[in-house]
Amino acid sequence: MTAPNDPATHGSFPQVITDAVTGMFRIPLITSSTVGTTESTFEVAPEDFNAVKADLDAALNELKLAAQDAAYFRQIQPPGVDEVSVDTTKKIIQHLTQGPGSATQTVDDMRRWVEDFRDKIEAAQREYERIDDENRSEIKKL
Repeated sequence: MTAPNDPATHGSFPQVITDAVTGMFRIPLITSSTVGTTESTFEVAPEDFNAVKADLDAALNELKLAAQDAAYFRQIQPPGVDEVSVDTTKKIIQHLTQGPGSATQTVDDMRRWVEDFRDKIEAAQREYERIDDENRSEIKKL
């Protein structure tokens, strides 16, 4: 039988780590901010994979709506036609829609992070199913 933490098991899924004691899958999380990068792990039981993926899908749908809302920032009209109103509105729109820290960039970064995390959950689920299938085959041989 293949042990879940056997290095051969993780050839294509190096991010999937299984706790041999609890049976939980550990998914590494890397977050970065202006103060640096931090690493932590998210633990999920195999029976919770589908529920976690459903929650992540819901988050992706919300982020899609947020991206649509952020796109409307480009359509904001100045309150007046004077130079100050036009210039100020233009600067606000640029701040909201362009570059690091902008609303549109933040939503896009969040979407990519959630998609990456969901991919890791998918990989863990595939790995669990592969190990389970392999172990069932070994048991049948006995």
